[in-house]
Amino acid sequence: RHTRYIGDWSSDVCSSDLNYWLYVDTITPPPITGSAARFGYSVRCTTDGRQVFIGAKDQDVDDQIEAGKVYVYDRNVQRFHYGETSTISFTLLGLNPNPLTVSVQVNGTFLTPVTSSVVDYPNSFTVSGNTVTLNTDLAVGDFVDIASNQFSLIQEISQQTPAQFSNYGESVDICSNNCSLYIGAPQSSLQIFKGGAVEIGRAH
Repeated sequence: RHTRYIGDWSSDVCSSDLNYWLYVDTITPPPITGSAARFGYSVRCTTDGRQVFIGAKDQDVDDQIEAGKVYVYDRNVQRFHYGETSTISFTLLGLNPNPLTVSVQVNGTFLTPVTSSVVDYPNSFTVSGNTVTLNTDLAVGDFVDIASNQFSLIQEISQQTPAQFSNYGESVDICSNNCSLYIGAPQSSLQIFKGGAVEIGRAH
C-alpha cells in the first residue's frame, strides 16, 4: 500500500492510501503570517513516503510579503528488528493510532490489514490499541516497519534571502535518492527583476 498527498485551496493537505483511497488524515498548517499563504500549493514526498514537503508560496516571511516558505513533515514509522524481540506482536511507542490507517511492511513487502474477526488470513496484521500483531512467518534478522500515518512538523524552510513576492515554494522536487531538494521561487528578483531562482538543499 502506498500513500499519495493531495493539496487543495483550503490550505490543508490530505493523505490517502492508494488501492481504494481511504481517507487517512489532514495536514493543517501551523500559524501562518498572511491570510492567503496557499499552504499546499506544491506537495512532494520522499520515495519512501516518510517525509512530505509542502509549499506555501504566498506566505509572508520576516515582513516580506508573499516571500513563500516550505514546510517539512515527518511521517511516523517505527522499525523493529526481529530476533531482538522474537515476537509477532509489536507495541508502538507513544501512539494509539487509528487501526484503519496503519500499514506494515516486512523487509519492504506490505502486509494486508484485517479485522480481528478474520482468522488466519496469510501475510496480514491486526491492530488493537497501540499493539500490532502479525500473521506471517518471520525469520531472525527481518525488519518490520510499522507506519501509523501520523505526521509532525520538523522543519520550516525559507529562501536564503527572503524577498517579497518571490513565491518561494511554488514548486518543490526531490531527487530519486532523497538526497537533494529543489525549491522554486519563480518571481525572485535576487539576480534580475522577476528572473526567478531555484534553491538546492541536501539531506544531512
